[in-house]
Amino acid sequence: MFYATFSHKRSAEGALLVFALAVFIATFVTAYYYHIKDPLFHQNAFALLTVVVFVKSLYGMEVSLRPSRQAKRRVEVGRADANDATEQARVDQRDRNIIETMYQMIPVGLGSIALGFLIWNLDNAFCPTLRQWRRAVEKESLSKANPQHFSFRSLLSWGPREGTRDALVSVEGQGTADPMREE
Repeated sequence: MFYATFSHKRSAEGALLVFALAVFIATFVTAYYYHIKDPLFHQNAFALLTVVVFVKSLYGMEVSLRPSRQAKRRVEVGRADANDATEQARVDQRDRNIIETMYQMIPVGLGSIALGFLIWNLDNAFCPTLRQWRRAVEKESLSKANPQHFSFRSLLSWGPREGTRDALVSVEGQGTADPMREE
């Protein structure tokens, strides 16, 4: 999202620069996380990037769609009379409807992000306990040759819903990308 948000409507060179910046940020956050092994740093870095992308997207939506801002831009570039009044009124109403819909969708997006952070915090707080519970249940199901232990293991792994987080950072600094790997 960082790359898509900041490279939109940029030249090829500008988009390449944004790509290089995104790779640098990802590399720095990952390397520093491996160094300090504190999941809160990784979580806070992700939160900061999320806020930056959200604010930039909101600003971009306002600038490109708000009819009052578009009217100022048309006057600045000398296109104030480019469209007839009825067509311009239709376009302005369409843009107001789009903005209204977008502002109705924002709480859904922010709510899903907040839920993800809540789950992430629960994982950080209770990971050792959850691992003990999982191991006890798996040990019991394996001793009875119960094939459901694989399903249970899949249900306990919420990592895939968090995207590539588990693929890019090691869990508890053990150098593995698999949160279910036995230490």
